[in-house]
Amino acid sequence: MDENPAMPDTAADVVLLAGVPGAGKTHTARTVAAMRPDVRIADPEPLRTRIAAHVPGLPYRAWRPVLHALAHIAASAQLLRAGSSPLVVHDTGTRTWSRRLFLCAAALRGLRTAAVFIDAGRAEALAGQRARRRLVRPRAFARHWRRWEALRTRLAAGLPPSAHERWGEVRLVTREEAPQAVMNLLAADRRRRAPQ
Repeated sequence: MDENPAMPDTAADVVLLAGVPGAGKTHTARTVAAMRPDVRIADPEPLRTRIAAHVPGLPYRAWRPVLHALAHIAASAQLLRAGSSPLVVHDTGTRTWSRRLFLCAAALRGLRTAAVFIDAGRAEALAGQRARRRLVRPRAFARHWRRWEALRTRLAAGLPPSAHERWGEVRLVTREEAPQAVMNLLAADRRRRAPQ
């Protein structure tokens, strides 16, 4: 008997893990990585740590644009790179151009996509930032929050994140539901599905 049956056609090769800063993306990504070691995680945090080590004393706001650009390039490169294991892309998801960039890169490879948006309240997200000891500047968080409110309204109504933005599946979940939601959407490792 096959112990690793093929996943349904809705299983995703790429899952966008999105939410405002402090929503719980990093915790979710770490939980998924622990449960599925074969899954690749495109997370900007290690890149942030490396850059910070090379520019001690330089304020984050001075090199934030560089970090964002490099993080998008790195995530896109992982999307375009051949590989048999699925990819989780850690991003706020509040910028339309950013989501479309990931969709475009996935389409170039013929990869199946899904998006999980963590629906954290404002106070919950701010508490999450305090817990990780990395507060987003109030004006920057306010911009994320305004975009998130509009996006959440669309998602709650069953609409795509924006017009002509087509993900294979989109889920709006709580912080607690997020790890299992990502796990449920991920395609099985093709190496494990190979005939014995």
